Amino acid sequence: MTTPAVSWLVGAFNAEATLARALDSILAQTFRDFEVLVLDDGSTDGTFAVLERFATRDDRIVPMRFAENRGLTAALIQTHDRARGRFVARLDADDEASPDRLAVQLAHHRALGEPERVLIGSGALWLRDGMRRDLLNPTGHDRIAVALPVVNCFVHSSLLFTNTPDLRYRAAFRLAQDYDLALRALDTGVRLANVPELLVTRHDDAQTIGQTRAVEQSAFAAAARALHRARRDGAAEFDVDALLQTTAIQREAERVTLDYQFEHALTFEDWQLARRRLVTRWRRFGPKAGQLKRYLGARGRGVIAGLANH
Repeated sequence: MTTPAVSWLVGAFNAEATLARALDSILAQTFRDFEVLVLDDGSTDGTFAVLERFATRDDRIVPMRFAENRGLTAALIQTHDRARGRFVARLDADDEASPDRLAVQLAHHRALGEPERVLIGSGALWLRDGMRRDLLNPTGHDRIAVALPVVNCFVHSSLLFTNTPDLRYRAAFRLAQDYDLALRALDTGVRLANVPELLVTRHDDAQTIGQTRAVEQSAFAAAARALHRARRDGAAEFDVDALLQTTAIQREAERVTLDYQFEHALTFEDWQLARRRLVTRWRRFGPKAGQLKRYLGARGRGVIAGLANH
C-alpha cells in the first residue's frame, strides 16, 4: 500500500444530513493523492450508513466508529493516530472544501520554501440563513504571530499541517482544540500561514459548537492563551481543568463570548442580538472602544441597503 501525501481527518456526530456534501467535496479535489479518515462519533442517526456507502464507493475513505459520543477532540486524536500522510488536512462534517483547496495549499507550502513543519489555513465563505460573508484572516507568519495570542486567526476546517509528533491535538482541550494546536505551533517555531483565498465553505447554524457552547468554547480558548503565556514566560503549564475553574478564565470567557456574539450579529445584520450583546457587555465589563460606533455605522448601512432594495 502506497503512502498518501495527505490524510484528511473528519469527525462526524449526527451528520447524516451533511456528511455526503463534505465527502463529495473531498473526493472532488484536483489533487488526488490522499486518504480520508472519517470517524462516526457515536451518532444516533444514519451517519455511519452514509460513511459506509462512501467507503464502498472509494477505497481511500477509511470508516471508523465510536460506540458512544466522545467529542470532536477524541475523534481527531483517533483519526490522527491512523494518519499516514506527510500532511494532515481538516474538514468538519458540515463544511465543504473547494475543489482546488489541497492543490492551492500545497503550492503555498512550496512557495514558502517547503519548511519541514508548517500550519496553513485559508479564508472561508461563511453561510448563515441565506446570507454569505467572506472570512479572511492575516496571511503571513509575522502578522499571524502578533494576532494569534489575542484571537484565533485560523479557520479550523481549512487547516493543513505537517504530520509531525509536535503537531497533535491534546485530549485536555475538549473544545478550542485547534486554537491550542496553533498556539503551540507558534511557540515551537512552526511556520504559519493563511492562503488569501476562500478554500472552505462554512455552514453556520444553531447546532454549531460556536453557537450552542459559546461560553465553554471561549473558556477553553482563554485557557489556551493562558498556557501560551506560561510557555512564553518559561513557567510550567497548568492543569487545563483546574485552569477552567478559575474566576479569571470564567470572566474572560464571558467577555470574549459577548464580543464574539456582537461581531457575529453585526456580520449577519442581526441588529437586535447585536444591541443586546452590546448592552450586556457594557453592564458586565464596561464599554469596549469603538463598539458603539461600529454598531451605529453598521446599523445605518443596513437600513440604507434595505431601503435601496425596495
